[in-house]
Amino acid sequence: MAENTQIKDRSYLGKGIIYMGLYPSGPLLPVGNCSALNISITEDKKELPNHMDAGGGNRNEVSRIQSVNVSITAHDLSARNLAMATRGTTKLQEPVAVVGEAHTAYPSALVDLEWIPDPETLVVRSTDSSTTEVEDEEVTVPVGGLIEPAQPLTSGLVVKNNAGDTTYTEGTDYEITQDNKIQVLPGGDISESDTLKISYLSASGTVYQQGTEYEVTPVGLRILGGQLSEEKAIKIDYTPVPQHNLEALTEAGQEYRLVFDGLNEAQSGKPAKVKAHRFKPSPTDGLNWIGDDFAEMTIQGGLLSDSSINAQGASRFFRVQMAD
Repeated sequence: MAENTQIKDRSYLGKGIIYMGLYPSGPLLPVGNCSALNISITEDKKELPNHMDAGGGNRNEVSRIQSVNVSITAHDLSARNLAMATRGTTKLQEPVAVVGEAHTAYPSALVDLEWIPDPETLVVRSTDSSTTEVEDEEVTVPVGGLIEPAQPLTSGLVVKNNAGDTTYTEGTDYEITQDNKIQVLPGGDISESDTLKISYLSASGTVYQQGTEYEVTPVGLRILGGQLSEEKAIKIDYTPVPQHNLEALTEAGQEYRLVFDGLNEAQSGKPAKVKAHRFKPSPTDGLNWIGDDFAEMTIQGGLLSDSSINAQGASRFFRVQMAD
């Protein structure tokens, strides 16, 4: 049978980026890598059966739109996406030093810190100890380059030049020795006889040892034993790593605008656009935090009628534009 040349190929294979912004205004930001964007329309149909003839069927029917829904499968578990999926709020935690966070150490137990710590800054000490913040202590680099601070160096070392406008880099310009002194490294930007300003935290009293009394975990530390082989109150000093903190189910439910900036691979990459005017996500029905495959989450909810759209023939729900 000959091909009908009058029927144009309209096949579709979509790729692109989904952008979302608060309704009614605000920046449209990318959701990230998404494998699905589905819009579904649910119909509420009233049917009047034909009771007059044996053949059956309907004598009349009335159809109304019950709901319009959107479902997005997202593979980027960003703080913003998680907040949308859990009706939560998110905040970026800056790396401000924490001093003397109080906990009780139990053998073999996890110590649940308030923030995810930079493991290089962790100091675990007894409650009868104290921490002093030393700022801009002036030192001169001796022959051999081994600097001994005036007080015990515990954590949080910052090394600057005498003018205070240059901060030197650990591992390139200097290193901290096992006995907590500062060794200037050859090839770096610090030379013998240079005057430096150093700032650091100095703890007095009992300081517990990593590897003997505790070990560092991805989000905190676990007690091993030694001097902490029995239940004991402790204090912990550390600097958090930069981190996003999500508080789930703290919002009543935000509404968003949605734009799909896409293309049709089946038509040589011709543009395809979907614009949903008023999208209200529902809480997600599942977040998989452990697994062997890449995680994904579903952001789904209803498309609500946008009463601000009054143009003749314009949809209050969504619009599709496809290049011919």
